[in-house]
Amino acid sequence: AVEEGSEYLEKVRKLLEEMRLCPGLAAANFTIPHFSGFYDVELKLTQDDDNATDAKLLAGCQRMARDTDDANKVRAASHTEILERVINGLPMTNEGRIPVMGTCPNCEGKSYPGAQSKHLRNCFNQGVDLNKDGTTNACGPAVHVQAVCVVDLSLVDHVAASATTTATTTAAPSR
Repeated sequence: AVEEGSEYLEKVRKLLEEMRLCPGLAAANFTIPHFSGFYDVELKLTQDDDNATDAKLLAGCQRMARDTDDANKVRAASHTEILERVINGLPMTNEGRIPVMGTCPNCEGKSYPGAQSKHLRNCFNQGVDLNKDGTTNACGPAVHVQAVCVVDLSLVDHVAASATTTATTTAAPSR
């Protein structure tokens, strides 16, 4: 599987190099979100609209990374990024004790007139897969959730990070 992934990345790299020759695409910058952790956030949808809720998720991720090199690069992942599984290194299931929630867009859950944004939020409950099948539309109105924190890496940095991860996980155990 590692060889297939390496072949695929090499094809993507070659395609991107060829795309740089196209007029207007020289400045294109492709990034890949990398999972950096979860951060617990207390939310009250009756007091905060979607923008304020998303800001609290982002602030939680920034608190998590405040003493790291990623402090200025970390962000909260969107609900769409989580359910489409486009985040490198994201766990397959929510093994935490509380729901996982992403930012908008695609955050709107079922209608709830008492919420500032007039709806609950989509999330992933404890023990479910972090994909389309695991999402629920009934998180809120007051809820303690985990923000999914990510750092966007350029394609070059992604390849380097993936190579480091692969080398670390495939290295023979020390004796």
